[in-house]
Amino acid sequence: MLVCVALAVYLAGGEQSGSESGSSSAAGAAVPTEVVQQDLNRDGILESILIYEQNGVPERAEADTDQNGTVDLWVRYEGGDEVGEMAFDRDGDGQPEEWQLFEAGVLTARHQDTTRDGLPDMWILYEEDGAVLEMNRDANADGRPDLWSSYYPDASLRRAAYDTNSDGRPDLWINYNPEGEVASIETDSDADGTPDQFTVPSEQQ
Repeated sequence: MLVCVALAVYLAGGEQSGSESGSSSAAGAAVPTEVVQQDLNRDGILESILIYEQNGVPERAEADTDQNGTVDLWVRYEGGDEVGEMAFDRDGDGQPEEWQLFEAGVLTARHQDTTRDGLPDMWILYEEDGAVLEMNRDANADGRPDLWSSYYPDASLRRAAYDTNSDGRPDLWINYNPEGEVASIETDSDADGTPDQFTVPSEQQ
């Protein structure tokens, strides 16, 4: 994927201005790592920190992409130099507001913090071709989705599910046909998690 290639080029460029040894432990055993700091534009400010595993394979990276002295991009690698996750600070507060997940270099999911409270409130899943498969939102800021949306291949809305009683489960489903018209409405009136009332708009006319 282009973003992965561009990031690799970005982080690999520039002059190494220093390195130090550190350690990390997942199960109590120290694992030596190498920290490489880079001054990409040679202005005396370290824009990125790459942490490698002992065999030289990158583990994670941090970068200051706008070169204001504060990290605004965090990268986690998986099993080598393949990017598994990228986190972005879009507003310069030092905290990420967007997380992108990758599998085999392909973007599979995007999590966003639209309310700037430090927690994601929008979750987007992607098809392999980049089309949006599903989008979930937390509208009441309780930390869990209350709106679930799925889409047709042309990005038009296929189905929207709502949690109207804030119990964490959908109780209202609206299905759309490919033309964007409401095809049916399903309701869970007894809050057992399954629809028990069905309405077809054409039958009401």
